[in-house]
Amino acid sequence: MLSILVTFLVMRLLFRGQLHKRIECEAEDTKLSANGKLVLAGLALMIAVLTASAMKKELGLPTCLAGIVITAVASIKARSNPISLARVGAGPSWDSP
Repeated sequence: MLSILVTFLVMRLLFRGQLHKRIECEAEDTKLSANGKLVLAGLALMIAVLTASAMKKELGLPTCLAGIVITAVASIKARSNPISLARVGAGPSWDSP
């Protein structure tokens, strides 16, 4: 902890000139794309799973539900049949030729 504090103080001292300069930046506001929204939703699902884990809950159901939702959304977006992902009796992927 002390090393972090000393590093901060030394860098603050060394770069004080650059740190006092005003940064001028013109950035456009952009909307989140559809894929970005999907990623955000996936992160929200994973936060739900992590919360369940932190509360010492069993993770089977939350993980299964998150997987089903993510698979459904991805299949709808790709306009593909999600049933083909669950080939019954196909075995593990490393057994495939």
